[in-house]
Formats: sequence, structure tokens, C-alpha cells
Amino acid sequence: MLDASVALRIKELTDALKAEQAKSTRLALELAVHEHEIPATVAGKMWQEFQAGVLKHIDHYTVPQYGDWPDCPAAQYGMPEIKMQLAKYINRIGTNARGPAEAVRDCLKIAHYASFLWWKLRNGNQEKE
Repeated sequence: MLDASVALRIKELTDALKAEQAKSTRLALELAVHEHEIPATVAGKMWQEFQAGVLKHIDHYTVPQYGDWPDCPAAQYGMPEIKMQLAKYINRIGTNARGPAEAVRDCLKIAHYASFLWWKLRNGNQEKE
């Protein structure tokens, strides 16, 4: 039979170990989240900067001007209309029609329309093209 003080010490150490394991699990989860926030590659860093630009464009230009999903005009577009919008902005880049700042903005619009197409494809949209 264990001495009461030894049993108490074992319980204290067991509780401390459980607390450390819980802390370790929380830190591992936190690290996993942050690993996704900090790209390990140059291409990932480029993408992160680009996606931040796309998000800013959506939140500060597109939604105030056209409304948010599903109340915006693009929500009614089928795959052919989305592809037509993508082609329109892709073809406009490099024509100097509206200047370099608009070409950069067109890249953001392309990404936004591509996200609509991605969403439809990802969610099993079998719409005829």
C-alpha cells in the first residue's frame, strides 16, 4: 500500500502531465494553423499577396458596387457566362486599352470570376456549357 504522501504526489504529477499534454495539443493545433498562414515557398508568398489583393478588391470594390453573394448579378451566371467574363478580362490584358493599373485590377477580377467557376465545379455543378 502506498503512503498517502506518495499517492498525493503521484496524483499531482499525473495532473501536471495531463495539463502539459493538453497544452502541447493546443500548441500543435496553433502551429498547424499558423503553418497555413506562413507560406514556406516563394510561390506561396506570391499567392498570399495576390489573394490578399483579391480579397481587398472583393470587399472594397465589388461587393459595395454589385452586392454580396447571392444577391449580386454574378450569382445568376451559369458556367458559360462565367467563362465569357474570364475570357473578356484575360483578352483585355496587354491591350493598353485602359492602362497598367486596370490590367492589374483585371487580374483581380479574373481571380474572382475563377472562384465562382471553381465553386460551381467543386460543388458538383453539372451544368451544360
